[in-house]
Amino acid sequence: MKFLTLFTFMLAVFPVWAEPIISAENVWVRTAINNQRMRAVYMILKNDGDIPITFIKASSPYSERAKLQENSMQANGSISLIDLEKVIIPAKSALAFEKGGHHIMLIGLKQELIVGFEVPITLITDDGNEYTF
Repeated sequence: MKFLTLFTFMLAVFPVWAEPIISAENVWVRTAINNQRMRAVYMILKNDGDIPITFIKASSPYSERAKLQENSMQANGSISLIDLEKVIIPAKSALAFEKGGHHIMLIGLKQELIVGFEVPITLITDDGNEYTF
């Protein structure tokens, strides 16, 4: 009985926090156009956890840097790229990184990326956790 009472007390004092469960599906990198040293990365990020997750940074060992970006249609019909400070994926939800919308831009490629080549992408949360896909 003492163990049960202590266990109940510990649960009340030290709540169990829900951890986000993140996965990436259909990850792909756009092919080169005119030997550019940057590529857009697309995927579907799923948060199966009970709390939202906020990504603030991206990286890859195959680029000098990576940015979270979004395409935005302007009134004149042109498209501009917006650097995002964060991307939030609500609990029990998904966000598509797709052409014409959210994406990760790899800048300063360190080598040519060929079809079938696996490119690890790491996303970093606002609390410092890292998820590599």
